[in-house]
Amino acid sequence: MLAIINTTLLFLGGRTNPLADFLRVPLSTYYLSHHWVGRVAILEGLIHSGLMLTRTRHGQATYRSLSGYIAAGGLLTLLLTSPFFLRRFFRTYFRSHFSTLHAILSLLSLATLFWHVISQPGTVPKVCVSVASALWGLTTLYRFLRLAYRSGGIIERAEYFGETTRIRLSSKRHIHAPAGSYFYVFPPGALLGYNILQSRPLIVLWRHLPESPAVSSTLSFLVSNQDRHSPFRDLKDGQRLLLDSPYGQDLGLRHYETVIIAAKGIGITGTLTSALELIERQQHNSTVKKQRSRIYKNLFRDSTRKVAIFWSLEHNSQEEWVALELQALKNLDIKNVRYYLLLL
Repeated sequence: MLAIINTTLLFLGGRTNPLADFLRVPLSTYYLSHHWVGRVAILEGLIHSGLMLTRTRHGQATYRSLSGYIAAGGLLTLLLTSPFFLRRFFRTYFRSHFSTLHAILSLLSLATLFWHVISQPGTVPKVCVSVASALWGLTTLYRFLRLAYRSGGIIERAEYFGETTRIRLSSKRHIHAPAGSYFYVFPPGALLGYNILQSRPLIVLWRHLPESPAVSSTLSFLVSNQDRHSPFRDLKDGQRLLLDSPYGQDLGLRHYETVIIAAKGIGITGTLTSALELIERQQHNSTVKKQRSRIYKNLFRDSTRKVAIFWSLEHNSQEEWVALELQALKNLDIKNVRYYLLLL
């Protein structure tokens, strides 16, 4: 019973779920909860299977026990591939297949678990499995509908810097991309032009030509090339990418008078949009104040007066990754924006 109840939570999905994002659950917390709730639920299920196996006499196996053993086998496989070092190995060498295999095993376990409990007299297990199926079905349907509505964008320019790739993506639609937000990006593929079985969470590096704060039709991403099997290593200008979300949390930096942002290496990715949004809001206030006919209630009530960015470089060439973006920040507010480059 406990295993079935815990398993229900797992079918919100292994990656960011719209419900979890709405509740402002941090991505790291969501992943950690998914991993450990899954491990506990699987261990509970395996203990149940072991106890039932000892009670079953030879030759008395039924369809219900058979379904339970199949579900236990799928859960055991998921458990064996859950340790961090194994997941890292599989994602390094079999990234394009690991997520698909994990999803297939999960759905197989859910289907056989439903088969297992449907013949039992109790109603609670049936309800839990039905809820798990509904959660997975509804969240999957919601994600596909949102993907179909928001479509994606065309790569205007893909620049390679050895260990990273900077992608400039243009979309026909205005994209809401708050500071520090991230998207699940689907690379080009054979099915409908995209590889819908493989995606990567990418933090927005920069928003170009914003029509209003946090809104733009052109985004830039900085992608690490450390994964030699990554489909983002060989992107070309003119190809299309599919975007899912945005996800993320509002850090509320505008409530602080002085904002100090520190980053190291590729960590600069998630910091520039935070500084950009603060400057955009200040510029919006200045524009409203100049238009005396406008009502001041449209002003942002921010406390921020200065923004300082400290970026620790691992080598000199890393400055090329965001040189244009740093200079653009400086030009937007030359008095109150400072950035410092530290070479270690």
